[in-house]
Amino acid sequence: MKNVFKFMFAVLAILLSLSSCRMYKRKAFAWGVEELKKQLPKEVAGKDFVVFDINVNVDTVEMSYKMSEKMWADFKQWEEIQNPDIIKAKLLSTASNDAIGIFVDDGMGLKYLIYSSETNKKLMEVCVSPDKLKEIYTKKKNGEYSALFFVKEELAKKKLPVQIEEGCCITEAYVKGGKIYYVAQIDSEMDPKEITSDYLEILKGVCVYSLRGEKVLVLNKQELMDENIHIIYILKDSRNIEYARVDIEPSDLLLLQ
Repeated sequence: MKNVFKFMFAVLAILLSLSSCRMYKRKAFAWGVEELKKQLPKEVAGKDFVVFDINVNVDTVEMSYKMSEKMWADFKQWEEIQNPDIIKAKLLSTASNDAIGIFVDDGMGLKYLIYSSETNKKLMEVCVSPDKLKEIYTKKKNGEYSALFFVKEELAKKKLPVQIEEGCCITEAYVKGGKIYYVAQIDSEMDPKEITSDYLEILKGVCVYSLRGEKVLVLNKQELMDENIHIIYILKDSRNIEYARVDIEPSDLLLLQ
């Protein structure tokens, strides 16, 4: 669904680029917004994060979302990061860089209004001025605010070890060399020589399934695929001996929801 929403942003950007006349640009843009409103609501990150309204207020595009309380509990932790631009960059990941670039060229700003999907209470209001949008856009283009950056920040806050199923815990989670690593340890001994290709295939399915609860991966999965990011699962036994290593390819992230 995130691709669908990026397409919506792209349509708005095209409407802005159709005319050199500012007045006609804004009229076309306003018409496009009204047409896109007819397609709402749209899921951005499953049912946990849904865009339900879009409006234009002078030079600002206002996007209204509903977020589950569960996702909000995770998302609001970004407020603790000293650089407030990071949370703005995270929200801007719902739009393509090309679309944002056209908004920047035309002096448009963005406002995000986030409400609880359970209570309708406003959870957050984030305003991105035209100047700030330009600054963040430049950093995103340079890779400073990449999806991998967001994942790295989130994993650094993870309280480990954490049990993912009986007899198995995640002991480490980190980003290194452009890849995401998870280290899982089981409470029994394994002989690496007994690991077959069929076993590894089954193990890969289990590893992918275990990642479905990682909201930072779900929310950024399209960007992670675009950036060709691999996730490596390192499996260790009770003696802390590595007995298997699973490579989760970018295309496998489509299974995350």
